[in-house]
Amino acid sequence: DGIKDKRLIIPNEYNNDEDKIVIYYLNVDVLHAKNLKSADFCGNSDPYCEVVVNEQMRRTQPITNSMNPVWNAKFIFFAD
Repeated sequence: DGIKDKRLIIPNEYNNDEDKIVIYYLNVDVLHAKNLKSADFCGNSDPYCEVVVNEQMRRTQPITNSMNPVWNAKFIFFAD
């Protein structure tokens, strides 16, 4: 649901108007997690989410002492 494939078309200033530069990118929405297992000895966690596309990595902010974190983070990845 939160993943959409898009492309951006930019006129190429060095060629005629018919030539375009096309940049592909991917929007990723990291919404939330539920019922995570505790990672700390005291029964809590400070979870975060890492998203890796090709060799690009994005990471949410950690949510302190939560087993049901809500991030609502948006990331953009560009194609090579």
